[in-house]
Amino acid sequence: MESTVPSDDVFPSNINSILKPNLKNDDMRTKTLSDLHGESVNILKFNAFKNSGVKYNRLKDVDLGTIKQMAEYKPFRWARAIQMLKQHEILPPIPAQNLGIDQIVNKKNLSLDQLLDEPLTTLNDFSEAHVGDFEAMNVKTIADLASWDIINAAAAIYEIGSYIPKPVIQD
Repeated sequence: MESTVPSDDVFPSNINSILKPNLKNDDMRTKTLSDLHGESVNILKFNAFKNSGVKYNRLKDVDLGTIKQMAEYKPFRWARAIQMLKQHEILPPIPAQNLGIDQIVNKKNLSLDQLLDEPLTTLNDFSEAHVGDFEAMNVKTIADLASWDIINAAAAIYEIGSYIPKPVIQD
């Protein structure tokens, strides 16, 4: 079943609140959330871009230049999973190694709380070469990465766009 695009706007108003204004013009009228997967993360508007020194070139340097690259970034997905597990943790806490988390981190016998406070290099697949880039963007711990607005917005756009059928444009 194909959906139709409303004639006044392609993106719902809550999505427009995180996209830069230039995406609301006529050339973007045929874009859908799935079309944004390959777009630069530069389309996102966040105070973090202005206030924390996040520069598009720095994101490109760490291979996070597009919505899709951010959403599929393994260390982010692991950090978010650890954070979610911690938020829903039952008492008494289950040791992280019993959850299989020891396979995605390079430190053993840490609780979920302790893992969230660990530096990004604790995550397997996180490149030591990128530590300085992430620190310059105020992302220093696993918790920082899991709650980083820019990457969470990119992941949300990617997830929603992956499941919404391509609309039919009506004249």
